[in-house]
Amino acid sequence: MLALLSFVGLLSFVGVAPEPPRRAPLRETAPWSAVAEKLDGVLTLQQLGSIDQRVATARLDMGRARFVGRSRMVGTDVEGNIMVGMQPLENGCRIALADLDGVVYHQVTDLLRKEGATWTPPIERLALSPDRELIAVYPSQYVRALSTAPMFGDYKHDFQDGYLGTDHIVYVYDINGQRVNRFVGYTEPTWTPDGKLILSGAGDKVAAGLYEVDPKGDEVRRLDPERLLGVASNPVVSPDGKTIAFGYQSQIWAIDRDGTNLRQLVRDPEFDLAYPTWSPDGRFLAYLKRSTLGVTSAVYVIEIADLKREYFHDLRREAPTGDVQLFEPWGAMSWDAE
Repeated sequence: MLALLSFVGLLSFVGVAPEPPRRAPLRETAPWSAVAEKLDGVLTLQQLGSIDQRVATARLDMGRARFVGRSRMVGTDVEGNIMVGMQPLENGCRIALADLDGVVYHQVTDLLRKEGATWTPPIERLALSPDRELIAVYPSQYVRALSTAPMFGDYKHDFQDGYLGTDHIVYVYDINGQRVNRFVGYTEPTWTPDGKLILSGAGDKVAAGLYEVDPKGDEVRRLDPERLLGVASNPVVSPDGKTIAFGYQSQIWAIDRDGTNLRQLVRDPEFDLAYPTWSPDGRFLAYLKRSTLGVTSAVYVIEIADLKREYFHDLRREAPTGDVQLFEPWGAMSWDAE
């Protein structure tokens, strides 16, 4: 009897262990025309590569599946009718606010090259707050050509042979270029509708996972139940603020903002899935599929209420001739109502 009770107790103990996250089934693929009438707004796609490319950002009308605009802004995030991005300068790059055609109307700050340097330090992610007052900036970990520009002036003595060290850092600036805060050990900033920042732990000084922070304070709250073993890439918050979609282990996952309901939304073992972004009404999620060579030729959409099917549009069909080089990969996206 004692042995039986011990066995039952063991089962009870095992029973409290958390269930593994749900994995998504493979989905049917359908052409864009099957869902186009349900889609509204414009998708802004960043083209990866040098900021000296003639076109670095393109805007795709989701319902018509047509390119409707392009500009030289890089690292672009769209909030309403405002874009924040980088613009090439002769001796570096400028972080600025622009209209939807890429026409700059407000300079935030300039990043300048060291004397004699021949390339511009990369910015991996820019994110404009919903109230348009703050900008979250995540520079590349390897800033080898940066001078004592205002954005990173506090690190001007830490450069050794042009290397910034090993820290991943997210900076927060106001639109006048004044630094408000910085978060060491984090990557991939994105905003919530109520003005909080969602960051991804880089896995070195901060454990891999998703975190919510006060952009002007030091309050940090971990969102995932410590079950993410790798970095969550490109997190994006749903318009209602309740769900976070993100890339994880080359697939698309989601978690509720309260830290529950971790699940896999989209799975395709043959491709790397990346850069999820929500539709303005929260009904759809767009993402990219990349081959092993990093080439992206189509954008995909799923309807959150019906995850059985994904829809795709071949970006090469409507590419503006001579402007968009589709052998270069696409990067971060932003879906806004226009």
